[in-house]
Amino acid sequence: MNGVEFSYGPGRGAVSIGHFEIAPGEKVFLYGPSGAGKSTLLGLAAGTLNPDKGDITVLGHDFHALSSAARDKVRADGLGIIFQLFNLIPYLSVLDNVLLPCRFSTARRARVEEDGGMKAVAGGLLSRLGLEDMTIRSRKVSELSVGQQQRVAAARALIGRPGLILADEPTSALDSDTQSAFLELLLTEVERSGAALVFVSHQRELATMFDREMAFGELPALEGESA
Repeated sequence: MNGVEFSYGPGRGAVSIGHFEIAPGEKVFLYGPSGAGKSTLLGLAAGTLNPDKGDITVLGHDFHALSSAARDKVRADGLGIIFQLFNLIPYLSVLDNVLLPCRFSTARRARVEEDGGMKAVAGGLLSRLGLEDMTIRSRKVSELSVGQQQRVAAARALIGRPGLILADEPTSALDSDTQSAFLELLLTEVERSGAALVFVSHQRELATMFDREMAFGELPALEGESA
């Protein structure tokens, strides 16, 4: 991101980012208080928000030059997103939730097939993330615990070898022991896949597990209002 400015409207918050960059395979921890603009940065990186000014390049794609549909394709093919509230489909099974990105992206589905097939790859991810029980995979995600749902959300984001993972405070609803265990599993899987990771949180004590940490307020800002 270079020279990026974004506003939700008068009196509704604005974000200014002079420069933000993450290298392939790098794991960055971005922290700051609630309302600082961390989720907005992720929305800009995902292409779901359009900046008022500035340039955003994701996985080699200049978002400014792309249509909304083309940004959607970049997101489906190359990004994995872990939401704070997981955003799982409650009436689908665990396995169907994990495979959902493959339904929207032929490129992602092709990579999964190259890696051994959809059920095998999804099953491997679930096992490495601590969901080895085969009976869990056919259950609706609404029947799982919060910690189990979180791991399903991580598997969904990781399937198909995305180049960039965006995680929006996915540990905020967990106790400290469960947070640490989940992060260890997530970081191991991210490193295994070779993806870059931007993990945002207000819990700075988690930052020691990452390659680099940055406070949102420390991002080089443009002149004028910042958040």
